Amino acid sequence: MVIIVAWNLGEFPLFIANNPIHCLIASIRGTGSHDEVILIINDIEKIPFDYVLLLEKMGVQIYVLNNMLSIISSIYPALNVFNFNEKACFVRWLLIEDYLNNFKSYIKDVLVVDGDVLFLMSSSKIREAFSGRTFILQSCPAFTFLTDPLVWLQQYHSALDLLNDDLNGFSQKFLAYVEKMRGQNNQRDQIKRSINYPYRFPLASDQDFINALIVNNLLRQNSFIDLQMLHKLAMTDNPIGFFDHFIESGLTSPIKFKLISNKKIPLILYANDYSVTHLHFQSGFAHYCTALFAYFNDVKKGFVKPPLRVTYPYEKCRPSDQYNYTGGSLSRLQLYINIKKIQSLIRMGWMSVMYQMNYRIDIFHQFRLTFLWKIYLILRHGGKRVLNFTGWINIRRRYDTSM
Repeated sequence: MVIIVAWNLGEFPLFIANNPIHCLIASIRGTGSHDEVILIINDIEKIPFDYVLLLEKMGVQIYVLNNMLSIISSIYPALNVFNFNEKACFVRWLLIEDYLNNFKSYIKDVLVVDGDVLFLMSSSKIREAFSGRTFILQSCPAFTFLTDPLVWLQQYHSALDLLNDDLNGFSQKFLAYVEKMRGQNNQRDQIKRSINYPYRFPLASDQDFINALIVNNLLRQNSFIDLQMLHKLAMTDNPIGFFDHFIESGLTSPIKFKLISNKKIPLILYANDYSVTHLHFQSGFAHYCTALFAYFNDVKKGFVKPPLRVTYPYEKCRPSDQYNYTGGSLSRLQLYINIKKIQSLIRMGWMSVMYQMNYRIDIFHQFRLTFLWKIYLILRHGGKRVLNFTGWINIRRRYDTSM
């Protein structure tokens, strides 16, 4: 099972540009996984009905939460000192717990991922590889693997109640223990990440909170490096940092990346001979991809190429030293549809969905249209001519058969 929690706060076009859930689902289906996918979301009435239907046709079960702000304010008033996103992240684990508590059958393994993740490997294979372990990936809960998830979630719930009762006192107590542990050198690598995590005071996000709980032995954090090495799987919370993250899991310098594709899967990414499981398009990586894309393709209007070189992004050096790009990031949706191999993976995923073709095209309307793809669409629509004036897919809901 894969669980996604997304916060719908504004207009749909902006939401879908930065949280292209349909692309995440398409990446799961495009890698051949038939895992159950659960989407927990608020204010679903702001989302077009056709989009909801598309997600359902892609095998997504939607769990709707209304009145989130009032729920957080009334049950966890201490969290009101934080902004909405931070409050919502604290509470999302309780929503997952509530969903699983009402699930009819026992769930052994769950993957919880943020909406800015794209799978490059079947989530089913990932679950098989790590079954029996529980971990957040490299101190970041954007990719979390839970075995016996309700045990972990109940422990989190109990600790959050304590944090709500005394935000500052609880934070001070836990961070004092973290500081004590920093003076010891006998900790496992995965615990060291939580010990060295850059905490805020008071604990100001679920990421701060979860790492503090791990260090204080109140949340399970298993080592998974042995399984990474056994199955030759490469994972990172931030793709910019492949070098630093993978020395510990068996990769040796220099790290070389290779892209291949086959008839079943259009995108397989290797780091040396390790298969990369997913890409997390968190803010820094999205900005970095934008810089590289703009530099080589001039996709940003008015973009001036930087005087400094833009290097291969996985060299052993800080990425901030490698480019001089101060423009805004492309949205995640723009990156997904403009990076050819990722576009192909997503296309394979949504092509597997038996849903009206015209709406699938509308949602993925910025995919480039090849000649063979045009022929396919014409045949698919009974020989009706497809209108395409701009070089981008522009399938209309009605087709002019007189042309």
